[in-house]
Amino acid sequence: MREATELTQEELAAAMKLSVDRIARMETGDLDRVQLATLRRYASALGAQLEVTLVRGNTHVDASQNK
Repeated sequence: MREATELTQEELAAAMKLSVDRIARMETGDLDRVQLATLRRYASALGAQLEVTLVRGNTHVDASQNK
């Protein structure tokens, strides 16, 4: 998604006040934990919205929190 916005990891890291390494690790799934607030900031920096859906069997529940 970041590449579609034509932002570099360096530009995104600066906008989010995070290290380039952290951005790279988030994008490759190489982090044990990422806070929802960080994911929300990531989405916002890309002009997107974070949506969270809980799925159990055929049941889907929108768990997004709009702030």
